[in-house]
Amino acid sequence: MIDDMETRRSQSGTALTRRGFVKGAAFAGALVAATAATGCAPKSTEGEGATTQPQAPEEQVYLNSCHGNCGRSCAWDVTVRDGYIVNAEPHSYDDDPEDIHRGGCNRGLLNIQRIYDADRLKYPMKRVNAKTEEVPEWEQISWDEAIDLIVEKWKAVIDEVGPTGMGLWHVYGSSAFLSGNGFGTWGRLQHALGADMVVTGADMATIYTMTLNSAVNTIAPDSLREAEAFVFWGANIAETKWPAWRCAHDAREGKGALFYTIDPQSTITALRSDKHITIKPGTDGALALSIMNVIFENGWEDSEFLQSKTCAPYLVKEDWTCLRESDLGIEIEDGEPDRVYVWDVSSNSAKPITEVENPQNMAMSGEFEVEGRKVRTTLDLLKERAASYPLDVCERITSVAPEAVKELAEVISTKRTMIQKDNGHAHYKNSPQTALALDALIMISGNMGKPGCGIYAMYASGPTNPDFAKTGTPGISIPDNKILEVVETGKLGEKDVPLRGLITYAGNIVGSGADRNAIEKALQELDFVAVAEVRMTDTCKYADLLLPVSHWWERDDVMNSGANLPYFRIAEKAVDPPFECLSDYEITRRIAEKMGVGEFFQGSDQDQLAQALDSDANRELGCTYADLQEKKTVRVIPDGFNEAANGVFGTENGRVNFFLDRPKPYVDYGQEIDPFEYSLPDFAETAEVLESSPLAEQYPLIFLTPHTKYGTQTTFHHAPWLHEIISEPEIHINPVDAEARGVADGDYMRIFNDRSELVAKAKFNSGIMPGVTVLYHGWAEEYFKKGHYQSMSSSFNSDDFTNNSSYFDVRVQAEVYKEA
Repeated sequence: MIDDMETRRSQSGTALTRRGFVKGAAFAGALVAATAATGCAPKSTEGEGATTQPQAPEEQVYLNSCHGNCGRSCAWDVTVRDGYIVNAEPHSYDDDPEDIHRGGCNRGLLNIQRIYDADRLKYPMKRVNAKTEEVPEWEQISWDEAIDLIVEKWKAVIDEVGPTGMGLWHVYGSSAFLSGNGFGTWGRLQHALGADMVVTGADMATIYTMTLNSAVNTIAPDSLREAEAFVFWGANIAETKWPAWRCAHDAREGKGALFYTIDPQSTITALRSDKHITIKPGTDGALALSIMNVIFENGWEDSEFLQSKTCAPYLVKEDWTCLRESDLGIEIEDGEPDRVYVWDVSSNSAKPITEVENPQNMAMSGEFEVEGRKVRTTLDLLKERAASYPLDVCERITSVAPEAVKELAEVISTKRTMIQKDNGHAHYKNSPQTALALDALIMISGNMGKPGCGIYAMYASGPTNPDFAKTGTPGISIPDNKILEVVETGKLGEKDVPLRGLITYAGNIVGSGADRNAIEKALQELDFVAVAEVRMTDTCKYADLLLPVSHWWERDDVMNSGANLPYFRIAEKAVDPPFECLSDYEITRRIAEKMGVGEFFQGSDQDQLAQALDSDANRELGCTYADLQEKKTVRVIPDGFNEAANGVFGTENGRVNFFLDRPKPYVDYGQEIDPFEYSLPDFAETAEVLESSPLAEQYPLIFLTPHTKYGTQTTFHHAPWLHEIISEPEIHINPVDAEARGVADGDYMRIFNDRSELVAKAKFNSGIMPGVTVLYHGWAEEYFKKGHYQSMSSSFNSDDFTNNSSYFDVRVQAEVYKEA
């Protein structure tokens, strides 16, 4: 909560409260309105009686983008008048007459209110009371004092415990190249100083699994117009990825594409689909395997694709690892692959895969013996696993009717089908196995390597200068689900990690991370925490030092291609940052200079961008920074791009893998990863949400926190325009569940578990399965009567393989809230 406090004074400056130092900062409405009014009013000239015609105020249009984490990063034409942003419109590309790639939504327009926000951080602020205090107190200091404080703390930590005593932590609050959450200016500083990085788990069940099984095989989102069917699996793209939704509708109109949605709630996507298949949360893996079983039973699998383009013929030993040359005592020379074996039917013997030229000679089924080792094909293992989920078992686990399973199996195997997965299935403890199951379903049906279908719809990133990243050796990667353990024990597995301090950037760690309780406690116990932010967030409450950062449209940057756009784009500084806000680069430059690594941080933001895009590949494509300054946008990927159009995937042997051989963890700190648990698609136990959970009786409701069209993570939920539509968080609940608890529509409802509680307004929603509650992600703590939704989740509900954030693996109970 934001509370008023008395202003205090000290010898070093003025101590201000959290609200006090932003008081009077709502300069947007007043200044922009005044500017607009002044610009539109008639102006007199010198001299008695002189009159002129009204003149339109001078305006300048700059190209920038929305840098948030919706996956789109739409380009915007930002109009500036008299030094203030007065308008923003979605950008149209010259080579895109149909405006396929023109984006923009109301969330992006909210950037104007984010810039002129009452809670903008204005000056560096030092905390003057303990972080354990409920209400922080702040003292305004100069930038020199702020940088000196960071450098003093950082050097002291290095002297005491070494470079791994300091770390950095980001989420996905900015996707720009230099100032964003990728390897930009903060990442270069981390490497230069050998600091640690806290690695956010977020969506890694999906992302890391795709990386291992197909090197994230992608198709261009515009090629979705070639699909004949869509399965929106836990993906409400009508609200959260509407450009892809538009391409899907083109397929529906042009090819009669069928729409299926698999989701526990009736979303806009579900309402616009031909069929909405409701599913119990956390059971998606069982459904995917049951669909596969129907496909196998009917012989509908794409045998040619399986044999020539997948791991189907690989031989697997009894320990569930693939048979390789090293297993047979063959010495592998440095730099040479440890080749996997298949069974060559022409010679009736096992051979390295590269020695069997004709894929048709590779056995797809059978049990064999190789030098005393019993082996089977991966395809046999997959078929056996799928057979464990016949239709009746699937219905009991998932609530999906057999007829729906059979229909999905037939459509997926006979039509060019895009399984459009987002992360509705991906925030449970069993999500790595589920993600592999969904991708395996795509593989066995052959819905890869052709327009309109693939593992994922996105564009590949454009080139950059690889030398730009070479600033030093980074410290230790710390999974965010282990942060409290590391802070309290100084250990990560068997590794010593004497973490003493953190700098957070590009995201609201406390507001968006799973297990808020653990994150808050870790930040409180650290000796020093600095937060680089645009505005006051929940994370700022736990800072020792606040660093005011310029907004996306107040600094120079570039937007790489990737995600959902095929263009390299300039991100032009439209207006100067207000007050004493600095760009992320300028902050890191000042730190680096005093830490002795200033050679990597020379010049301005623009100088750094020029260096980052100074490569032969950039010059060849005409997308150096000088090119972008001239052209504004450069297409680097053609429409219809298909990463595997030649039939070769970016993985070992050019084949995709529904079986992960010797899976390595996303963040490796020495933990053992059991191949029997993670190598093959499976329906595994969740931490809490399955009906078999021992918590089900005490906490009978499942608590989901999905995304919505009203926000992007926690970026926009404070905007006044948004509050004209929805002014406070709501807990969506089926009327059956509400009435059983005496809760009326509009009542304030308390939901709770053994970790925390929150109070928000109840909203009846018959489109949600009984037993499920939904609170849309993004609201700050101050908007709740009590608590916060991220405090309901637990880092113990994550997995050690992908470090995935189990936001949805949560059970609660609900009751009418009664004021004390």
